Amino acid sequence: MASTSKSKSSGGTTLNEISKIETQIAVEAQEVQLKANEVSESVSTAGPATLVTLPPEILLLIFDYLNPAASTCLGLTCKKLYPVHRAIHGIVRLSAPSEPNGFYLWYLLKDFFPGLIFCEDWEMFTTDQTLEDLWMRPHTIPLSRWPHWMLQYRGRTLSVAGF
Repeated sequence: MASTSKSKSSGGTTLNEISKIETQIAVEAQEVQLKANEVSESVSTAGPATLVTLPPEILLLIFDYLNPAASTCLGLTCKKLYPVHRAIHGIVRLSAPSEPNGFYLWYLLKDFFPGLIFCEDWEMFTTDQTLEDLWMRPHTIPLSRWPHWMLQYRGRTLSVAGF
């Protein structure tokens, strides 16, 4: 009646069309496998993934999730991460808490400064001698650390920058 190339399958497609589609699928599967091999080779030659190799958008999300003290600690681990920390949290005081009931930033950083002690009034790490010298001077506590009632003097408010 009709040749086999013209015979119709139940779906209305010829056997030639089916064999062409199967050939296309096989070729595309080989291309996908080649691309997968290229990707796996590039990943293996690039080395292990690190925090620094993450896209900037993901780094911004990570730093945005952290509190300022934890963000500072993470930013100090690598000079490429610190600008990301500064963009999100800015300058963080050493008295910033790491969590609501956690340690202050100065406590988290104290092991980086062996032999120094932290002066809460000056918010700085210093030696015993320097701290003693600071306390021996009259009125050495910065105005920004004075209690509010001390800044009220004879009916006028003292500015933090000076009198």
